[in-house]
Amino acid sequence: MRRIIIILSILFSYFSYAETQGELKANEANIKTGDIINAQLEIWPATVESVERIREYSGNRFLDHFYLSKILKISPSENNPEFIIAELVLVPLSKPEAFSILRLGDENVNIGIKFSLDETIVQKDKPLNVWEARISPNYIIYIIGLLSFILIIFGLYLRFKPNKTINIKKVVIDWKDLKSRSDFEKKFFELKEFSDQTDNQDVELFKRIIEKRLYVRDWEDAVYDDLKKISERIANGIH
Repeated sequence: MRRIIIILSILFSYFSYAETQGELKANEANIKTGDIINAQLEIWPATVESVERIREYSGNRFLDHFYLSKILKISPSENNPEFIIAELVLVPLSKPEAFSILRLGDENVNIGIKFSLDETIVQKDKPLNVWEARISPNYIIYIIGLLSFILIIFGLYLRFKPNKTINIKKVVIDWKDLKSRSDFEKKFFELKEFSDQTDNQDVELFKRIIEKRLYVRDWEDAVYDDLKKISERIANGIH
């Protein structure tokens, strides 16, 4: 009888830990939708393929409720190669549940969300800037170097400033390839950089349609059809 109990305990432990699972943590408090936060994703047991699958989410919607702006670092733990730790820069788009599903290829991983979120809508006069990251003081030297480089580029731009009329097809690349919600949202965030420089009515209509639906979980088929038609017109140079 004692041997049976030992065998059952071993089998239970094996199946309990064989299933891949994970946690998403953030050190910051009073997080709201539209904030830019540094978060830590932990997954176990994981493989090298899991790391590559996570990298594919960079620049796309993540765990249904976030936009993954940047992956700062992702690597196995020094003590356990099957324990993956990823340092992420996220933008919360809506309030998540306590658990969410992370799709890694054919595997669905249950991720526990270990922080709360106050769901407030971002003000229209304060658009999201998903390219911004909170940088620690250790990167001051890099910031100084980056600012110097930007000043040089800006000086060259002023010297060889192009015409004010901007070719939309050159500003936004591959309009004709926009098909999925992730594609449309990514282009929306890219267009924020040119919001004061374009007077194309289709581009403005494109941004308004997506801005109203950033926090909507599911889009109607009619929305996709409208966005595809607008993208085709812009790709073909029709205003």
